[in-house]
Amino acid sequence: MNVESVWGKIVAGLSSPFEIATVPSNNKIRLWFSVYTDKDNIYVDNAKTHCPSTKMSQPRKITKKDFSTVYSYYQRWTSGERYLRQEVRLLSRNTAYIFALISHFE
Repeated sequence: MNVESVWGKIVAGLSSPFEIATVPSNNKIRLWFSVYTDKDNIYVDNAKTHCPSTKMSQPRKITKKDFSTVYSYYQRWTSGERYLRQEVRLLSRNTAYIFALISHFE
């Protein structure tokens, strides 16, 4: 799949908010978050039903541009280049949420 098809699949799959968990690369605990769309953006927020939840002070917007930047690293990360997560985190503060979305929808 390419970035366009994964983005489209995520937006189409978010007809109503739902909760998913992060995908840590080490033994960290998976954190749950809520995800939903509004127009052309994806939003993430703290989970309301699942625990442990993320601790965001307010919802975060994920733009298509932000998603594309992080998506370009995802396959390498899943192939074992775990250090990439730190590198990508410098490009986007939403890396953990975007990786979780890709993992869930791809």
